[in-house]
Amino acid sequence: MTAYTIVGAGAIGGLVGAALHGAGHDVTFVEADPAHREAIAARGLRIEGHRAMHCTAPAIAPAALGGGLARVILAVKSLHTRDAIPALAGRLAPDGMILSLQNGLNPLILAETFGAGRVVGAYLTFGGYVEAPGVIRYAGEGSFAVGEIDGALTPRLTAMAAELSALQPCATTTNLMGHLWSKLVLGAVYYGTAVLDRDVIDIYADPQALAVLSEAAREAAAVAAANGAALEDCDGFEPAAFLAGDPAGIAASWKAQRAYWAGHVGSGRTGIWRDLAIRRRRTECEAHLGAMLDRRRGVATPVLDRIRACVAAVEQGERALGWANLAAIAGG
Repeated sequence: MTAYTIVGAGAIGGLVGAALHGAGHDVTFVEADPAHREAIAARGLRIEGHRAMHCTAPAIAPAALGGGLARVILAVKSLHTRDAIPALAGRLAPDGMILSLQNGLNPLILAETFGAGRVVGAYLTFGGYVEAPGVIRYAGEGSFAVGEIDGALTPRLTAMAAELSALQPCATTTNLMGHLWSKLVLGAVYYGTAVLDRDVIDIYADPQALAVLSEAAREAAAVAAANGAALEDCDGFEPAAFLAGDPAGIAASWKAQRAYWAGHVGSGRTGIWRDLAIRRRRTECEAHLGAMLDRRRGVATPVLDRIRACVAAVEQGERALGWANLAAIAGG
């Protein structure tokens, strides 16, 4: 069995870590939040919702992290990636590696320090959220695939996909970066929904909101294409359809999104909304949407710029969540 060090025991890290531990792997959680960490250490990590699990793997503070790490799973928020790097530098085993289970272009950031040969990325659409210290609500399955930055299909990739399938089926991909860019396109839509303060499926039912979000997807897909990304399907959401202005593909994308959210267990809202409305903390907008817009390569992105500004204003307490933000995003 493999020794996994899970840095970040939130929704994604907690779900994956609990499943790996249940399959007999040696799992250690590294968690910065004292309340969450202490609850896991005292009572174990409890998974509820789509699948029930109780994980008794140890949870330690980042300062207690040792060396010789074989397999590190990085599952912190993207805005904390660079903060996590110093704690991991010099602690990998000679054949050790890092798997990023994060949204965004984090494998490229990690490769700057550790080298691309020590970094693997993942594309995933399953989700959940921390309901209380030591408790994670599993919202349901989605896509799950791991890939090398250079697109190679390696033995370690195949082995890791098999082990990660303890949670749900995990495949390998030879187009990791295309998947990550495509997820950023969908993420741009989710940042737009988050500031409207309604369930995602209700937002999709409004024609005006859908038109604005479609334009956000088109702009994001254009930026991805300008960066050479070969866009991929995201559980039926097709970024390439928005780029091409394909009405049938766009309609099918929204139909797939409605089905995805209708099948969710628990909250019908994104983790972005939870950060803004419940946890009242910074979102990953700058690490996701900001990183995308920093690479816009001359592509005009007025809707994305307004979504970015609206999220920032909510984070800073200068704007309230609510349907009135639709006009601000639309530019009206």
